[in-house]
Amino acid sequence: MTIQPLFDQILIKPVEDTGILHGDNVPICEYGEIVALGEEVKNVKVGDTLAFTKWGTNSVEINGTKHYFLKNEGQFVLGLIIW
Repeated sequence: MTIQPLFDQILIKPVEDTGILHGDNVPICEYGEIVALGEEVKNVKVGDTLAFTKWGTNSVEINGTKHYFLKNEGQFVLGLIIW
């Protein structure tokens, strides 16, 4: 199944092990790989890894894996991970 996000939506596939540790080894956010973008999304591309918050997101299961729809705004997308 393929899903094409609309407008300013980003479709994220969670990444479990990023190797990034936080204070007391407790993650303060989630990480995910961009798998699809709406036509209004700028500054990121498919394959990029983002730090994001799941608060207020919608989820969908694709091929047995949970994915999240995020709006391309600071409340949900916290930053681009540059390796």
